[in-house]
Amino acid sequence: MIIPDKLTHLINQDAVIAVTSKEHGLLFRLKDGEVTPIEHLEHSEPTYSDNEGFFFKGGISGGAPDDNADEAYKQQLDKMIATELSTIMHKESPHVLYVFEPEHFKGRITKLLDHHVDATIHTVKYGNYVQESLGTILEHINQFIAEHIVDTKHVDFEHDLDES
Repeated sequence: MIIPDKLTHLINQDAVIAVTSKEHGLLFRLKDGEVTPIEHLEHSEPTYSDNEGFFFKGGISGGAPDDNADEAYKQQLDKMIATELSTIMHKESPHVLYVFEPEHFKGRITKLLDHHVDATIHTVKYGNYVQESLGTILEHINQFIAEHIVDTKHVDFEHDLDES
């Protein structure tokens, strides 16, 4: 998709866009005035056996879903997202990563990638934006850039503290 002229802040961007939810993730590459889909990640939530999570009349329960299973699912999902994003970030070498993630996963992507990528990571919005159109996602990023000071240039920080 060619970026519309009205999205002026995105025309010269070199970025990856990550749109995540509880079970899905969409990754896009933003470069040279175009946006292209890179990856669609999908991970299903675990199902529970017949004797978990139901109650009999009289207050006797058949058992609650295993909290360890929920935590294991979350760790699997985090590992999958971190692996895919890390691979793409190293392969594509963008200057910026724009993130959309659910409120209850606040900071997850930044935490997973903080020490693994050289790009600047910006969380654009919290919420479930996986079903939104690409045009709407781009408008949110354009608005984010307009409202914030966003560093979109690649900088080599290694020599910043060198004395001349």
